[in-house]
Amino acid sequence: GTIQDITENKLLELELNGSYKMATEQNKRLLNFSYIVSHNLRMHAVNIHSLLKMVDESQDPEEIKEFLRMLNTASDMLNETMHHLNDVVAMQNAVNVDVKPLVLNTHINHAFTVLNTQISQKSAQIYNHVKDDVIIHYNPAYLDSVILNFLSNAIKYSHPDRHPEINIRCNRIQPPHGVAKWVLIISDNGIGIDLSRHGSKLFGMYKTFHTNADAKGIGLFLTKYQVEAMGGNIEVESEPGKGTSFRIYFR
Repeated sequence: GTIQDITENKLLELELNGSYKMATEQNKRLLNFSYIVSHNLRMHAVNIHSLLKMVDESQDPEEIKEFLRMLNTASDMLNETMHHLNDVVAMQNAVNVDVKPLVLNTHINHAFTVLNTQISQKSAQIYNHVKDDVIIHYNPAYLDSVILNFLSNAIKYSHPDRHPEINIRCNRIQPPHGVAKWVLIISDNGIGIDLSRHGSKLFGMYKTFHTNADAKGIGLFLTKYQVEAMGGNIEVESEPGKGTSFRIYFR
């Protein structure tokens, strides 16, 4: 028999697998950017160009006034798209993200304050089961963003036949291999998502699955990047007409 040391080969294999995964993620990001540039930005530019042409050709003051109002709306939409691009670029270029020990309930309560108007308008009932001594080592801005996005979505996509009910829990889990993790669970009784149809596109940029006029398809995309940038991941369970549950794992 012979003995062969394959440690170096295995390390090389792991390195190659890591490089492949990184290249795959970078390719997805490039596809998202190419979609925005080739479709969304071009759409805004064509719209603004057409409206300016109509303003130039019109002789009716009232018609010109209406065209200018439409032009202002088109300009706002272009500006919003550019802000989305800036957010994504800033996140992807962040190398060193500041991490601090944070009291989770402090940031949950902050989200309640920010969303107070939406909570009142929908008569939403939010049940926070998180204990006051739960400490998360995280970036403060990212944690605020993650909680706000999931809570605002739970309110926004409420079921038309019932008031929103949202439950927030946080559990400590110990996997068979590896370090213990916190998992934040945000569950609602909203309209739900058909994961068999939309599951693979759920966190894609500008992907929307409902008819809400204010659905932008950017919140979940950015939230997923923020969670993954901190070494975590997101799982989702949902059933149309019954509600959705997001599980956010913190490293």
